Amino acid sequence: MKLTKIVLWLVVLGVVAVGAFVFWFAVIRDDDPLEAKLPETSSTVAPSTEPGATTTSGAPSDAGVEGVWTLQPGDGEELFVGYNIEETLRGLDATATGTTGTYEGALTIEGASVTALGVTIDMTTLESDEGFRDDSIRDEGIESDTFRTATFTLAAPIELPGEPVPGEEIAVPATGDLTLHGVTKAVSFEVKGRFNGDSIDVTGTIPVVLADYGITAPSRGFVSVRGEGEIVFVLRFAR
Repeated sequence: MKLTKIVLWLVVLGVVAVGAFVFWFAVIRDDDPLEAKLPETSSTVAPSTEPGATTTSGAPSDAGVEGVWTLQPGDGEELFVGYNIEETLRGLDATATGTTGTYEGALTIEGASVTALGVTIDMTTLESDEGFRDDSIRDEGIESDTFRTATFTLAAPIELPGEPVPGEEIAVPATGDLTLHGVTKAVSFEVKGRFNGDSIDVTGTIPVVLADYGITAPSRGFVSVRGEGEIVFVLRFAR
């Protein structure tokens, strides 16, 4: 009799544990993919027309869009560089995501062209909703302890449809060199942008095939990662 009760209790506990895991994984766990969406701007959207007026950054309102713009630090939530990649954990599929707000770079606009753009990302600061994932990528997959940075450099000017209008969103093609895991590859993608008056926001998605960069997709029995993912970025530049 006692043995029967023990077995029943073990079955009940097992069901509860499985149910709790499924509820956590399917309902509570935040696995929504990152979106390449321009942020709500907190900077001046339309420069004042009054002579000598300045924007919130202190730059003259008639400075226009030409010049060098410096990449601003991100918060990992609204402004970030991150990744989306599909993973299977204990038989359940989900999208793994991670972000960082630690990067630096600049872009240069001359006339109606972006003539230079460079970004360097600190890969050691990537964070997700799973500590074990953040720990494992240090010496597996992207191996951030060894390959501590990733970079993007514009390979050809981005031709804008015209002089940027404050508050107007545009979408243009871009090509450049992406260095990831110590390997450099040419990439092409669409970038969306918005001139805010005292800042420029840009966003886009770069598809990545892990094998192209010498990255082995991690697999540990209970978790496996697909061989393709994407880099998602939402960035803000200021004078």
